[in-house]
Amino acid sequence: MVKNRELIIELTKNELKERHTGQVLGALWAFGQPLFMISMYVILFTYVFPNRYTYSGHLENFSVCVLAGIVPWLILQDILNRSSTILITHSKLVKQVAFPIAVLPLKVALASFLSYLPIFVVMIFFAIVSGYLNILMILLPLLLALLLLIMIGFAYFLSAFGVFFRDLKDIISVFCSVNLFLQPILYNPSSVPSKLQFIFYCNPFSYLIWCWQDIIFWGHPVHLIAWFVLPSSVVFLLFVGIRFFNLTKRYFGEII
Repeated sequence: MVKNRELIIELTKNELKERHTGQVLGALWAFGQPLFMISMYVILFTYVFPNRYTYSGHLENFSVCVLAGIVPWLILQDILNRSSTILITHSKLVKQVAFPIAVLPLKVALASFLSYLPIFVVMIFFAIVSGYLNILMILLPLLLALLLLIMIGFAYFLSAFGVFFRDLKDIISVFCSVNLFLQPILYNPSSVPSKLQFIFYCNPFSYLIWCWQDIIFWGHPVHLIAWFVLPSSVVFLLFVGIRFFNLTKRYFGEII
């Protein structure tokens, strides 16, 4: 990938431009849409459903906790929905023997990541002005790096799998809608019955959400197991994704 870095940079720029082609507001809409969504969550959980509770003698604003979970999930949802059609969309490039098709999933993952970076800034700013500034925020670059690696792993695996299974896009769309409610995002931790919490632990996406909530909301590692599970899961996903892509890429041209 190092030798193709200039190509990756140019393709990423083109990907960002293509996402906003024909839109009157252009890139502003890409920023405005998720900003509108997180604003709605803040309003809902601050005023409509003021889900506040006492923790360590302090009254906590749960909207900050919701944002700490919903923003990483929005960017993951974006790459999940885009990944399955990456190679199909670029079928002409895939069929060119000399073109390094391995750069295609990477440029889509990078474009999605860069598109959502301003939203992370808004989330962090909201948390700070709400009084949730803490020393654990120094780990934000680490979590952003792990999030990017997760996106790259999914991009490679799902793009390759989508070539062989064209219904994957529809399945992922349904999964993303349902999975929002199977993660510890919209729930007050004190309101979830203990007998149902196993659902969160069985959901691999929960561990990323917990790490973000620890940094943005709790200010200390409440979910210590997540900090061990997340890095190992990232390494595993990245290895499996790239490995599966490399093993199947010889068939892409014929099938597409």
